[in-house]
Amino acid sequence: MNTQRIRMRLEMTPGAIENCPGMRSATPDDQASLAALMPAAYAGGTDVDGEETIDDARAEIQRTFDGDYGELLLGPSTVVAADDRIVAATLITLHEALPLVTFTMTHPDWKRRGLARTTLARAINELLALQHATLDLVVTAANAPAV
Repeated sequence: MNTQRIRMRLEMTPGAIENCPGMRSATPDDQASLAALMPAAYAGGTDVDGEETIDDARAEIQRTFDGDYGELLLGPSTVVAADDRIVAATLITLHEALPLVTFTMTHPDWKRRGLARTTLARAINELLALQHATLDLVVTAANAPAV
C-alpha cells in the first residue's frame, strides 16, 4: 500500500448544489450507518490493505465523532440517505483550527452519480457560512480521483 500523503488546501468559493434527495447534515445517530458504508466505499482503494473489518470501521467512525481528528463539524458534514441507509458522506473536522475533509465515501452502487461532488459542495457552502475561507484535504498520493 502506497502511504505517501499530500496535504492540499482549497480557497473556497460558494457553489451551486445539485438537487439531491436525502442530503442533509450528519448527526450522531448516523454512526452505525457510516460505519457500514465505510468498508464498501473504500474496498479495493489505495487507502486500505483489504484486511479492514466492520469493527475497524466502527472504531474509525467512533474516533471521528469523539474528536480524535479534531472537532467534527456536524453542520457542514453531509450525508445522503437512500434505501434506509447512508449511501454517501463527506465528514468535515476542525483540525488544527482549519476545516479538514476527514472522509469522503460513496457506496459502490451509488458511484458515478456526482454524490461526492455534491456533498463536498454543500460542505463548502456550510463552511463559508461559518466564516471559514479554506478547506484542507490530506490524501494518499496514489489516490488519483481525490488528487
